[in-house]
Amino acid sequence: MFEQHLGPDFAPLGPEYAQEIPSPFGPAIQYRTYGMALMWLTYYMGLIVCHRSHPSMPPSAMMAAGFAAQQTGLFANTIGRISAGITADTSSATRVNVGTGAALNDSCFALFVAGVQVQDQAQRHWVVQRCLDIERLTGFETASHIARGCETSWTRAAAMGKGAPYTRYTEQAPVDKVWSRAGQRLERMRITAGEEQHVHPQSTERVGRVQFAVGILGVTSHFGKLDLESDDEEDR
Repeated sequence: MFEQHLGPDFAPLGPEYAQEIPSPFGPAIQYRTYGMALMWLTYYMGLIVCHRSHPSMPPSAMMAAGFAAQQTGLFANTIGRISAGITADTSSATRVNVGTGAALNDSCFALFVAGVQVQDQAQRHWVVQRCLDIERLTGFETASHIARGCETSWTRAAAMGKGAPYTRYTEQAPVDKVWSRAGQRLERMRITAGEEQHVHPQSTERVGRVQFAVGILGVTSHFGKLDLESDDEEDR
């Protein structure tokens, strides 16, 4: 019903307009803009929450997720396909642009809501790897907490006999995190500028997480060094 009201403008891209992106959830669903993809992720996430929050469901969120899994399975799978369509495989990526990074960050919450009920091992590993990749590429630390939260829910469900067995995911080839590289660049910039170093060795990673704010402040400070004259002064 909701899809019919929106019309074809909000429909997924056809195969002639989008590259094929395979995923454990099925072929990725892609939209014209990240905003559309995130809107649909929010929609399906809301449907899952509505089913789990129904008065007939148990008060425990974990139990409700299991009880409602049969009704919400299609929604969870669709969330996986839409999330996969935001960008292709990120496991070997070393950077993403700002728009893609923002969309990946916003997709984490839908992945969390859908991921806790996933039973397929390949799908579980994809969810965890995607969340860890998001943290590595964007510095969004919540993504790694979501990954570990999903793993904890799967492990506990299996221990209670309510879910498939699960072995925690381990990264095959760890890659430097984006804020670690940014922190190292900031340290080199400070040394080049002749600033005194009184930074704890373990603080480099924390420094890197504020790279965007530091970048903005740095650009602002550069204007103070420019010799700019107003039009009135030039006329004189």
